[in-house]
Amino acid sequence: MHLIILNAPEVSTGTILSSPCIVSGALDTKSEFSALVGLDSQPFLLRCFGTLMAFSLTPTYGKQNVPVFKVQKPSGKRHEIVDMVVSIMLEGDVAKSWLTGENSQILPTETQKNTCYAIALETDFRCIEQYALALGRDILSRHRHLTAANVEVKERVWRRVMHSDGRGHNHAFMRGRNPTQRRCRVRVTHDRTATRVASGIGDVVLMKTAQSGFKGFIQDKYTNLKPVGAGTGVKGADPDRILCTELEGWWTYTPSMLPDGYDYKAANARVLQKLLDTFCGPPMNGRYSLSLQDTAYCVATAILKENPAIAEVSLATPNVHFYTYPLKQFGLLNPNVVFQSTDCHTTASGRICTLVRRGIGAGVSKL
Repeated sequence: MHLIILNAPEVSTGTILSSPCIVSGALDTKSEFSALVGLDSQPFLLRCFGTLMAFSLTPTYGKQNVPVFKVQKPSGKRHEIVDMVVSIMLEGDVAKSWLTGENSQILPTETQKNTCYAIALETDFRCIEQYALALGRDILSRHRHLTAANVEVKERVWRRVMHSDGRGHNHAFMRGRNPTQRRCRVRVTHDRTATRVASGIGDVVLMKTAQSGFKGFIQDKYTNLKPVGAGTGVKGADPDRILCTELEGWWTYTPSMLPDGYDYKAANARVLQKLLDTFCGPPMNGRYSLSLQDTAYCVATAILKENPAIAEVSLATPNVHFYTYPLKQFGLLNPNVVFQSTDCHTTASGRICTLVRRGIGAGVSKL
């Protein structure tokens, strides 16, 4: 962080002061300012014309939405594909570009884009986390004035085309227009022990058509939501409701517990399976959900219990509402089988966010 002092009389322009301080006030001299923040004669940027003011600057920059597609061709004819969208944000000694327009510290964002493709070619990676780590480390190794590279990768999932004889095609793939995305966020610094890796998924729409209720909530003068579930006293109503969410999930690994070349892809597949098993419950009878909050917490704690290398789980689970369509107006009984669907991106909907970390907190695991 850089502290910039503007508009102070009797003091000439100097240099930039690195400091976490933020000051604003009617100080008249450099000595008054120094006495206030305890900086003595350390240099700072000053411009004359009035009352002393101070602002903090935290500069970061990078390249976003770089589409990188790689066809991996190991020995034999069976190909693998990786379809990524890469974003980079860099930190370090780069403030001059903001403060003076001098760009000698700036690695052009077009150069960062080209680096994305070069590292994809030169690195034999098995998962997007390994690629993101290699990309961040390459940039920092060649530009020592940068202190951190934050890399986010979204992977669009393709599926191998299956032939009618049950065999997967060697080089034919398919995906939907809006495929499920695997994701990762990596923070790389010169201190490798400070590396952070988070993996996740997005655009996963999960639905249960039974074994879900919601009751016992606050009912004030503006509440018109009807409780759903056993014991609600709603005559003739199916006690089940549709529970649906468009889930975004992240889980953060503990770096010290991971060996070099850790297989994130296999680990993430296990996490996703645990997520699905817990959300849905056993295949014959399922698991009753008292609320989306209840289900999200059970999912997060189940992931942590099964994966010691994961430090925290974060889930964003907006409601995707399905409303029983009122066909009674036409003389038809609709026993909760025909619904009007909604879209959580364009319709008012609840949003439940759940962050669970290891250690003592407000709740304990139910599992």
